[in-house]
Amino acid sequence: MSTQPPTLRVVDKTHYDRQFFTTPPVDQLGPLSDSSVRIQSTLIGLSSNNLAYCAAGTALHWWDTFPVPKYVEAPYNDRSQYGISPGWGYATILESTVPALKKGSMLWGFFPISTFPVDLLLRQSSQIAEHFIEVSEHRNKVMPLYQRYIAVPDTLESVKAENSSAAWKSMLLPPWKSAYTFNRFGFASLPGDPVLHPGIGHPWTVQDGDLSKTLMICLGAGTKTGRSFIHQLATNRAPSSGPIAVLEISSTTPESSPFVRLQSVFPIKAAQYADLQDEALSEWMFGLPIDRIVVIDFSGRAGVCEPLTTKLRANTAGVNVEVLVVGGESKVYTPEQLLERRATTSRLGAIQCNASGIREEAMAAIGEAKFFVEQDAAFDRFLEGELVDGKGVVLGVRLGVREGLRGKEGIEGSWDRLAHGKVPGDEGLTFLL
Repeated sequence: MSTQPPTLRVVDKTHYDRQFFTTPPVDQLGPLSDSSVRIQSTLIGLSSNNLAYCAAGTALHWWDTFPVPKYVEAPYNDRSQYGISPGWGYATILESTVPALKKGSMLWGFFPISTFPVDLLLRQSSQIAEHFIEVSEHRNKVMPLYQRYIAVPDTLESVKAENSSAAWKSMLLPPWKSAYTFNRFGFASLPGDPVLHPGIGHPWTVQDGDLSKTLMICLGAGTKTGRSFIHQLATNRAPSSGPIAVLEISSTTPESSPFVRLQSVFPIKAAQYADLQDEALSEWMFGLPIDRIVVIDFSGRAGVCEPLTTKLRANTAGVNVEVLVVGGESKVYTPEQLLERRATTSRLGAIQCNASGIREEAMAAIGEAKFFVEQDAAFDRFLEGELVDGKGVVLGVRLGVREGLRGKEGIEGSWDRLAHGKVPGDEGLTFLL
């Protein structure tokens, strides 16, 4: 961890490519309250998800997770303009009044992209001893997915180890979990698993979850969530449960797809955005034995989903076309562009996917402990299987572990690259703070 004074990093809530750094006095934190821990972010992953937390930070209350302390110097104490952007990873417990959580131990969860300490008010889960739920009043509108903290056996030394599983987890686990949950429960195929609504939109039935005669089109297939979802479709479904085929659309060349050599029970075809105008591609799609096409937009290029869907829905073969939206293109959006994104979702009659909602329903259906045991075991098998060849690449992504908040190689420079679309899908970024 950095030997520099704890630094608070804030961003402009509207122009969140603008970031600012300040070093408030730590003694302003005051004494730690009961049932609380004081933590410092230690290892944080950085991806397009982090921009999404800023883009929808007001609407979905992500800015409420870590409000800017009122004692921070002006103008950064203006919560209407500045916010602390969050991310997934590990934090070190500096102080604790929770008996089960000791000073120096580590938590996994949703933490500030900052090195200035924050306090968490925690309630231990009644189902899983290592799990704790944040219950601060200022966070009561934050979705449950972002309120859960997990005590882990990792140490600072193990987290800092080269090519550590913790570094991979910080970068890949959040998007992988969403993909796992959508595949397992939104499109359930395994005996005993319920079919659950993947988000917000029109009703979702058992027939909606049936992929046996479905072509799946993944826009933004080069994102971490898109790659994870395709991998789940190919490796974690009941036999003969579909889909008939997967078409992955991204900005990279088809030859660079991580699924080119994957042994799958269904064809996986890679194409670029420009190829969507190719009649040969259209002939391939409608030549398949399908009765439905599901388009899932994983942060695909802006302006692609709507015309593609309109074109597909004009088919004369009677093939139904469904649209699910996971995210938007990785960039900084103006308020007007965010409104247009929501309007496009509405015009398409699309379902806005919600990983938190479907996960809560899944836990209610199969049990909290069973859900996490099976999810965590599945991720461990996935990561181990991907790293077995010793090349250090997972789903075509190579991990880069960097250090610090400031500078070109730290969060500061990488955030700038991310905000301006200069981080390719095959680059994984994790930061030791």
